[in-house]
Amino acid sequence: MPQRCVAGATKISLVGRVVPLIVLVAALSLIAAACGSSNSSSSHHHHPTPTPSATPTPSASLSGTVEGGGTPISDSSVTLYEVGTSGYGAGAISLGVATTDSTGAYTIGYNPPATPAVLYLVASGGNAGSGVNGSIGMLGVAGLSNALPALMVVNEFTTVGAEWALHQFIDPTGETIGAPTSNAAGFNNAFLALEDNLVNLSGGTPGALLASVAASCGTATPAVNCGTLEQMNTLANILAACVTSSGSGSSQCSTLFTNATPPGGAAPLTTLVAVADIVRNPTNNVAALFGLQTGSSPYAPSLSAAPNDFTLALTFAQASANFDLPLGVALDGAGNVFVANSGNNSVSELTVASAYNTALNFTTAGAELNRPAGIAVDNAANIFVANNNTLAGSVSELVAPNYGADGLNFTPAAAQFADPIALALDSSGNIFVANRASPGSISELVAPNYSTNANNFASEGAELSFPESVAIDSNGNVWAPNSFTSSGGDLGDSVSELTAASDYATGINFGPSTGADFDGPDWVSFDSAGNLWVANGGSSSVSELTAASNYESGNNITPTGANLDIPATVVVDGAGNLWLANTGNNDSVSELPASNYSAGFSFQPPGSDFIESAGQAIDESGNLWTTNSGEDSVTELIGAAVPVTTPLKPGAPILP
Repeated sequence: MPQRCVAGATKISLVGRVVPLIVLVAALSLIAAACGSSNSSSSHHHHPTPTPSATPTPSASLSGTVEGGGTPISDSSVTLYEVGTSGYGAGAISLGVATTDSTGAYTIGYNPPATPAVLYLVASGGNAGSGVNGSIGMLGVAGLSNALPALMVVNEFTTVGAEWALHQFIDPTGETIGAPTSNAAGFNNAFLALEDNLVNLSGGTPGALLASVAASCGTATPAVNCGTLEQMNTLANILAACVTSSGSGSSQCSTLFTNATPPGGAAPLTTLVAVADIVRNPTNNVAALFGLQTGSSPYAPSLSAAPNDFTLALTFAQASANFDLPLGVALDGAGNVFVANSGNNSVSELTVASAYNTALNFTTAGAELNRPAGIAVDNAANIFVANNNTLAGSVSELVAPNYGADGLNFTPAAAQFADPIALALDSSGNIFVANRASPGSISELVAPNYSTNANNFASEGAELSFPESVAIDSNGNVWAPNSFTSSGGDLGDSVSELTAASDYATGINFGPSTGADFDGPDWVSFDSAGNLWVANGGSSSVSELTAASNYESGNNITPTGANLDIPATVVVDGAGNLWLANTGNNDSVSELPASNYSAGFSFQPPGSDFIESAGQAIDESGNLWTTNSGEDSVTELIGAAVPVTTPLKPGAPILP
């Protein structure tokens, strides 16, 4: 998956953990940001910034063990780092180094940062019992410097958890962790989820969420996230095969390095670079890598057959969330996840402060929710929902912070709601709603008086026909896909623009002459360059209208490898990669990389629940959130996408 290449930022201020949200890292001087790549290991020899030569006498220490395959690793060099603050995967500071003894134990003396910061460990080389192995490389996140564990285990499981959860904040070597000032929250949320969900940081064992499902794995009724635990154990076993071998010349290391090599890139030389390559290319040589796991592999339970890919996913279906035919999904600026439940007229929230383990459900009386479908969040964290009742359409607002008590419902006559299905907010807070009842129209609720100031546009020239979604460009123009074709073939299979310059009274219809070849278009999204992307449910393809041509020309893409199957949505991440939810029978999500949209990837990891996936959103950690209307759940594809700013507004920077 392509990585972002981002200029460095200035400083990050860290606020201590306050039940239980953590905020990041100490202030550092500005340096250049690292550039990640999906298909290159050219940065294999880049290392975090070394400790300055003049170092005061250490005032603190961190102890623990380094283990490979459950056995101690002696003579391993263990370095303690402070997470960097100058860019994505950049600026980490070395605080101290130690070498493990015959029991795998180490003690590192260091001087804690003046402001509490996240610290982590990299273990290199050593002997796991089969001789000196210079190919060993493992990673463990220790935690906040003012709340470190008494003992810290580094092993293959800690490596897998950290590399996947913090993927978007780690460089291609797998060992330099950093986040820019502008995305402290994204790193903070990713670290919290790692600590609470995936890995017990001190013990090197499954985190609380995965530990809670372990007993059910392998039974007749396994818990929904057993697949995630088995996937992590499988990945740890793949690394352990090389870690416990005689070194790079062994068949285990050779198999690992050969098959982890990125397309067009250099072969990794250590297990840490190998795992970094795997997380960036999770569909690469899956079966061959899976073959490194044996019946006696140390981490259990593990997968019994090779997965589709090596991404990690968690699925949330808590009873307290009360998901029921979940459709739209949106995030606020803190990273809380909100879902519109069309089946039971409610909105659910997964709270970021609990690493999404606390779920809430709102049926706020004043909001008068009625088949809620589309959902959006404004900068003040107020929630807006399009109520898709054909006869009684409306827009509801759940007012922050008391979503369960404070609600409003807007039905101004001038809006002429007719089967409202989706909505979007512009930079001024005006709400635009797609009405898909024939022949189709766009309603506007004008801020701040949503209850009285409204308009309805069936704009001349736009030829709206059954619009399923709505998007707003950086100039305030409103766009909608027309998914229905009349018997005469004059309408539908096109995209309409309502122009802000005409106060939306006139519009333009873009159809076959553009070369985009629309076919049952359902969803529209813009990338950072202003190009319009359209998910075609009719032909299982993606269309593009280019900003450079003033949207008068485009192309149609049916990518190889993406396995598109009636995609319902398309969202764009911070690097311009496209993500689509497939509502057909393949139960997957697809990625089209910005480096080559014609080549794509299909993801269906153990732990996912992609059935009739209806909505998607990306957060500031790079997690992709997908609602599964067929299973009444929400799936998080962990760290798979390049982060975006939330809530995203027209004309605002996509990448934090």
